[in-house]
Parts: sequence; C-alpha cells; structure tokens
Amino acid sequence: MIKERDSQKSKLYKAEKVLEQVSNRLETLAEIEAYINLALNRAPIKSRYSRWTGGHLMILDGRGATFARGGQRIVKFPRWSRTQYIVLHELAHVIAQRKYGVYIAGHGRLFCEVYLNLVRFVMGVAAHDLLKASFKEHKVKFRPKRGTTPKVLPGWSLMPPTVKPKFAPKPKVRTVDKDYQEFRALIRKHGFTYTKSSDGYIEIPPSTIFPHGFTTLHHSWYESVRRLELCLEDPSVMAEEGYYTE
Repeated sequence: MIKERDSQKSKLYKAEKVLEQVSNRLETLAEIEAYINLALNRAPIKSRYSRWTGGHLMILDGRGATFARGGQRIVKFPRWSRTQYIVLHELAHVIAQRKYGVYIAGHGRLFCEVYLNLVRFVMGVAAHDLLKASFKEHKVKFRPKRGTTPKVLPGWSLMPPTVKPKFAPKPKVRTVDKDYQEFRALIRKHGFTYTKSSDGYIEIPPSTIFPHGFTTLHHSWYESVRRLELCLEDPSVMAEEGYYTE
C-alpha cells in the first residue's frame, strides 16, 4: 500500500499559527501528560475516539529533534513546541493513524477533522471557530471527500483475539539478528552508511537518494527496515530535513 501524498502540510502549518494567540505554554513533560489526559477524558472525545485512545503512549522530550512528532505509539516535543495547540496537533496524529492507518496523508482531510474536534472540545468553541476560519482562508481541506466513507480500523486496545486454527502450523518467529541483518543488507544495497545515536535515532547522512539524509526514531530493526523501505519507495513521506514523519 502506498502512503497518500501529504499535499497540504505547509498550508496547515500556516493556518494553525492563528492558535498561538489563544494557546498556553506547557513547559514540562508532566504538564503535557496531564493535558493529554485531560483531552482524552473529555466526554465528546471519548464518545468519538475511545476505541483508538487505549494502550500505551510514550511522551518524549524531543531532544535533538527539529520537529515535534506524533505517531501511533509515541509523541515528542522539543522545548519550542510545548504549546497547547501543538500538543493537540500531535495527539491528532496519534488518533488519526490509529483510526485510519499509517498510510493516510499526514496532514490530510482525516487528520484535520480529528484536529478540529480536539481543538473544539479541549481549547473551546472560540478556538475551534478561529482555526476553522483559518483553514478555509488557507484552503485546508478538513472534511472527508463527498460520497466516500473512510475505512476505519478496529479499536486500538479492543481488537478481538485471534482464533488459532486447531492444526495451525507453528508461526515463523523473527529474531533480532535476522531483522538487523536485513537492515544491514538494505544499507549496503544502496551504498549508505548509518549511525545509531545515544538517544535512539537511526541517522543516514545526505546522499543522492536522500539529499537531506534520513533520520528515524529506532524502536526495532524490523520497524526501521520497513520505514527505510517506505521512504525509498516514496520520499514524500519524509519531512524537509530528512526526518521520517510519524
């Protein structure tokens, strides 16, 4: 499956700046955690998204990163980004990816719909109306296409258990060594070199294939291989400075 092109990212970044005037700072990770919990416990948010907000979410300080990030399992916030609306922006990434999958456009219609709802029910109607008007001004699309019904994934923590067939063959178990060797083979194939930083990032220097290099937060060698393959297939999923977009 090919990831949707993130065609309105720059327009959205410009549009959401209107929230700076009504958004407070959250200086510490503890404050960010409390704000996220506040958001997820609001009744309208629970009624809409409770199926996709269960399970562990790791909050990182974003040390060494240029951008804030939000993915299915992780959010990270460099100090400059610790503001209420940016926290909701990254939380919207978490919910949108859990609900619709990682191949949707990062800042597309489905993401923007979730983002607007979070702003409305956490920051208030006035902030919502301000952002919605700015979306319209900057031509940011925030509703699903007419006549389409987005495919929704099962609940994040409520997925039904898998029933094992009576005579099912023994599943093939991947090992860390095999995943690591697959990663090394992919690196050699494209003539890359890489480093693994102390704070858990895989970094590939700039090259012809990746003019700005390639950087991703490393969870496992298997996931790093899949991310690198995705970026080789479609470089548009990467941020301008070479970061894999969560």
